[in-house]
Amino acid sequence: MADELFEKKAERRAPTQPHVEDVAARLKVLEERYANLSRREQLAEQNMLHFERDLKADLRAIQKRLLESRRHTTEVRESLETIQGQVANTAPKHELRAIEAYLNLIQPLEFMTREEAKKLLEEYK
Repeated sequence: MADELFEKKAERRAPTQPHVEDVAARLKVLEERYANLSRREQLAEQNMLHFERDLKADLRAIQKRLLESRRHTTEVRESLETIQGQVANTAPKHELRAIEAYLNLIQPLEFMTREEAKKLLEEYK
């Protein structure tokens, strides 16, 4: 009976070696997976840093364009206010019609110039 006990212990030890090898192989696979996950994490972190840098650069560019647009809008507003002030200083439509009527009545284009008057006077002499 004692021999049987020792044989069972020996039998138990014999299957332990393949079990240890199996555990070692599994451990190696897990270590490789862990290393792959670490590389993926590092790559994801680098990508996030690049994305954040690019995003900040884009944000700065957008802010710059927005500031330029605001300046341009202010310039346009000031120009419109200047034009509005100049339009307020011009003659109203009814006054322009009155001036047009007087010009049509007087016909200043048919007036004689000084040179024409001198020439006409010389011809009559």
